[in-house]
Amino acid sequence: MRLSYRLADAPPYLQTLHAEQMERVRRANAMAAEMRRLPLMLSATPEAIAAALEARVPKRRLVVLAPVVAPSPEPPPADPETVSKPTVRQIVVETARHFNVGYEEIRSHRRKLAIVIPRQIAMYLAHALTSASYPQIGRWVAERDHSTTMHAVSKIAEWRRDAARTTDADCRAIAARLGASLD
Repeated sequence: MRLSYRLADAPPYLQTLHAEQMERVRRANAMAAEMRRLPLMLSATPEAIAAALEARVPKRRLVVLAPVVAPSPEPPPADPETVSKPTVRQIVVETARHFNVGYEEIRSHRRKLAIVIPRQIAMYLAHALTSASYPQIGRWVAERDHSTTMHAVSKIAEWRRDAARTTDADCRAIAARLGASLD
């Protein structure tokens, strides 16, 4: 037996509550749709971000704030005594930059090889450079299970030992950009 109710038959306070909830859901969906339409620009210049926003947002609503200090292309040399450990997010961002893929692509559930390898390297580096556990890394990198993180770490560790692959050089380059060392 299936019970069904019409909103019109509900008491007025429930109708109001339902209308408020539906409005919040509508606003959240509209905001999420707008965010999906905007490109993710991790290393773009303020001019490039402004140009992308101008194409999407009416001029009367557009406000672009330029950063006070432009990001430098090369990080300064790190002092080992004052360097803090990089965060998992920083590792994922640097890995995405190194492999020329988007941050959101690494965090996605796509299984293309061009995305899977950077994702696994990001998990390996997060394990090597932070004190995060396998479940934490899995959640932070791509909403994955701890066993996926363990597989990625063992696979990249094996690939780093293989001289025929460039994985070791990639890992070292990303770690150097983060101001960390793998050995």
